[in-house]
Parts: sequence; structure tokens; C-alpha cells
Amino acid sequence: MYLVEEQLRDILHGLGAFKYETHFPEVTLLANLLQEGEIVKGVVFGRYKHFLEGLSGRGALIATNYRIILIDRKPVYMRYEELPYSIIAGVEDVSSGALASVILNTRIGDITMKSWNRKSIDYFVHSVENTTPANNSFYPYRI
Repeated sequence: MYLVEEQLRDILHGLGAFKYETHFPEVTLLANLLQEGEIVKGVVFGRYKHFLEGLSGRGALIATNYRIILIDRKPVYMRYEELPYSIIAGVEDVSSGALASVILNTRIGDITMKSWNRKSIDYFVHSVENTTPANNSFYPYRI
């Protein structure tokens, strides 16, 4: 663990997350998953729909300088996926009134995250658009 949870909460709040969102169980898990040199660049908390079998839930979509992480943590259930930037085909920002969505297009399917937090969506989309696989040397292999 390279970041203390309190430091991570401050970083997430600075990236547009609401203060109460920084106390979700996904943040505790994220603090333990981050590796040395990994920087959180964007986060969206909300309801997601996953490309595999149409699964859905409430969780967090985190963009770092190395990868994108999907975390959904409940008391007796956990979904954790990491997606290298080499499989990301694009990211879309869709707004409908106060509700906004991020659609993460990958080579294997799409992940849609709906959120009320417009500011965090803007940070997330900007960070994904500005991180390319060529600038990412974390993964020695390419898919």
C-alpha cells in the first residue's frame, strides 16, 4: 500500500468526487491495490452496466496512469477488474439533464457508468483521452 487512505480520499476529492463518496468501501480496496508510481488521474462513482452478461451494480471506475480499474465492493461480494489502456478503444461522455454517463469502449465490450457527479466525469474522460498505450510502460505486453 503506497497511499494512506486519508491521502487517497484527498486526491479523489480533488478529482471531483463528493466527500461522502470518498468513504465508500471501494476506496479502501483501491488504497491497497495501487502500486508504486501509480497515480490516480480520474474517478467516477455510480451505477455501472458491464459488457459481460449485462451485469450491473454500484461501484467505482478509476483511471490511473497505468490502467483503468473497475471496483464493486460489498460486504460479501467483490468485483475487481483492471483494463490496460492498450484495449481501450475510446471513451464517451453522455449527458441527460442532471444525470450523466461515461461509456468506456474496449475491444472486448463496453462499460457504462451513470453518475450525478458531472465534475468527476469530466476529470475521468479527460484523463482517459490523454493517456495512451504508447506512454504507458507498466505492462510489458500488448493485447
